[in-house]
Amino acid sequence: MLEAQSLGLGTTWIGSFDPKKLVGIYEVPKNLIPVAILPIGYPSEEAKPSKLHFQRNEILDFIYWNKIQ
Repeated sequence: MLEAQSLGLGTTWIGSFDPKKLVGIYEVPKNLIPVAILPIGYPSEEAKPSKLHFQRNEILDFIYWNKIQ
């Protein structure tokens, strides 16, 4: 992603998709399981991040402490 940006390209990480459909559409070898899609292209002059882009949850919202007694 950083190399694409350095070349003036835009990209985004897509991690939510149906891997079986992707394998069928793009003829991915059977021994590979896709975990992400990285589309790359030239962004529009009007492109801007969504209003949710800069909102972040607190790290403690993602941590679960399991106390063993």
